[in-house]
Amino acid sequence: MIIVMSCKNQITIPKKFVEALHLSAGALFDIRLEGNKIVLIPVETVEKKFTKKEYVQMEKLPKKIQEVFKGEASPEEIDSFKKEGRA
Repeated sequence: MIIVMSCKNQITIPKKFVEALHLSAGALFDIRLEGNKIVLIPVETVEKKFTKKEYVQMEKLPKKIQEVFKGEASPEEIDSFKKEGRA
């Protein structure tokens, strides 16, 4: 099957491929160059389920960020915040 690339480097995936792979608008793809071939691999996303503890930590995060940027957090709290990768 031959398809044409547009002037904006866009291609249309043929309907029979879309249907066979159950794709829809917004589908994500991993794109690879293998020799002189372009390979598109559909990527499935999985919704992350958080634990109750993780939700509690996330709820505290905006307040801690505000404290850090307003200068209300102690130097120790800021260092801890940075070490945990939250700044």
